[in-house]
Amino acid sequence: MSGGCIRFFCVSSVLCVLATGSIGQSPQAAGEGEASEAAIVPEYERHWYFAFGSSNFHPRLDESEAKIDRQVNDLVGWLPPWKNPITFKDWAGDFKLWDITFGVGRDFTPRTSWMIWMGGATAHVENNERYGPLTTDIGFKRFTAFLTIQGYGYPWGKVDHEAVIGERGVKRVKATFANAKPYFSLATGYVYMHANADGRFNLPLVGTILRQTDNYDHHLFHVSPRVGVELPLNKNNSLTMEGLYYFFGPEHGDEYNGPSVNFMFKHRF
Repeated sequence: MSGGCIRFFCVSSVLCVLATGSIGQSPQAAGEGEASEAAIVPEYERHWYFAFGSSNFHPRLDESEAKIDRQVNDLVGWLPPWKNPITFKDWAGDFKLWDITFGVGRDFTPRTSWMIWMGGATAHVENNERYGPLTTDIGFKRFTAFLTIQGYGYPWGKVDHEAVIGERGVKRVKATFANAKPYFSLATGYVYMHANADGRFNLPLVGTILRQTDNYDHHLFHVSPRVGVELPLNKNNSLTMEGLYYFFGPEHGDEYNGPSVNFMFKHRF
């Protein structure tokens, strides 16, 4: 037998063996093989979330402060010793502006998720002063309601809740912070704002000698880039803390733009 025939016979034999093995494998066996390969990469388990928390916000409030100066402080500021009324801008500087928010959301992928938030706030600042026989009653009220949708991106993956299970005391605290995960986020939504200001200047027997009032409603939309960190607390709960900046429009950016700090408790199910 020549060398060419020997080489052809060897190659043909190998092909026959491969073909026989492939043909001899039943469709059921092939399916089981594919199933076993698929089992190697488990499907990502997506969760739903419920969350609640609060935000401490610091709007600029330039418009309302200018209006208060024009209608009150510049008008009667010559009275000795006149005290400018405490306003919401003062409260913002003292970290007194908080809201309540609730949200629901779901995982997209192992590194992304979304939440829908709704909530609001109400506040009332009252100023009562006496300048000899003259008394002043100046109050400011605000009511806010909002609806926001937020997308999350976890560049290093989401928190590992299982990592804190079974740990106690200091080890539990260390495990919580060791498994904290940062995230980047972008949110947009609608905000309704109602504001009221009422100032009265009173004298004995005469009553109110001067009154200044102002009421307005604003319908706003915002975009807010955010960055935060999520810490696992136990099997299904976590705590998130995030910083953000609000950009409002189409008008009143000088009034409402500003930073905020959010604290949220999140439960997965």
